[in-house]
Amino acid sequence: FWPAPGTRGTPMTSLPDQDHPRNETPDVETIEGQLDRILSSPGFLAAPQRSNFLRYVVEETLAGRSSQIKQYTVAVRAFGRDPSFNPQIDNIVRIEARGLRRALRKYYESQGSNDPVCIDIPKGSYVPVFLSNCDDTQYAEPASEPSAPTSATKDAQAMRSEEHTSELQSLTKLV
Repeated sequence: FWPAPGTRGTPMTSLPDQDHPRNETPDVETIEGQLDRILSSPGFLAAPQRSNFLRYVVEETLAGRSSQIKQYTVAVRAFGRDPSFNPQIDNIVRIEARGLRRALRKYYESQGSNDPVCIDIPKGSYVPVFLSNCDDTQYAEPASEPSAPTSATKDAQAMRSEEHTSELQSLTKLV
């Protein structure tokens, strides 16, 4: 997630620039303290695999190795999977990432709502983003109505249905 317009927060996906005079990015020590707070919360104490995931991706990012955070490395290094791990067969990392995002959101909506740093794992990535001066509004779900299917969506659904019917007819002729 990125901060909503008007909210405070500076995204960071790499080490902070300590030399920048107006740096609002949290420093490494502050991020490490935030990680410890999150991991010692009840929701994370009860989920060791999720905690290992968060600790691994945060520590790798702080060490300057965020480019190495991939499904395979998370599975092998954070979850202890065998080096023969195949992400095409085993989707544990995607499942745990979804759970981690949900757990972080829940944490920041409750006991972490006044914490000085927000740690997020944006959808589509396993690399954490660090935000300073976070508040619980950054984790609020966007209020939106589900959109009605467009004509393009309806056309695509009709084409898939026709293709499926055609495939079934072909298979029936073979039998």
